[in-house]
Amino acid sequence: ANIQKIIKEQVKEQVKVQVSKILPKIKKTVNEKLEAKVLTRSSNSSKTSYIVAADLYEMELKKILIEKIERNKSIHQSLPKLKFEKDHLYSACVMGKSKKKSHKPKSEDTNQEKLYLLHMDLFGPIRIESVNGNKYILVIVDDYSQFTLVKCLRSKDEALDFTIKFLKMIQV
Repeated sequence: ANIQKIIKEQVKEQVKVQVSKILPKIKKTVNEKLEAKVLTRSSNSSKTSYIVAADLYEMELKKILIEKIERNKSIHQSLPKLKFEKDHLYSACVMGKSKKKSHKPKSEDTNQEKLYLLHMDLFGPIRIESVNGNKYILVIVDDYSQFTLVKCLRSKDEALDFTIKFLKMIQV
């Protein structure tokens, strides 16, 4: 019983130390990045489903962490001045997970053959550019085969040229 108590106290102390290290980062992210991103997100947004999904996953993890931090009395005693502004975070999760009414089924079958229907998505700029200086990603998916092509681009301007080049290549 004493060993379990000692281990429990050590774990508790380590949690305090780790939380105090990451808390400023969480607070900064919630206040600056997430709030700004969420307020700009709408149905007209140019953000892709990939980015939205990543943002929601990140927000959900932070929401869980904030809830755990708030429930832990010992953390509150060691960090009494911090105030969590989680309302923005919760509303962002709700808004991001909300669904629109489904569309009527298409009368035409668009999934007829390879390369008949392509879905394309361009997203970026990505915060950290690649070694080659790429900040944007173009994704092309064939509706029939689900073949996916991912092309990294330095700027949005390259997307049109690459798309034209790709379409010419598949017509041959």
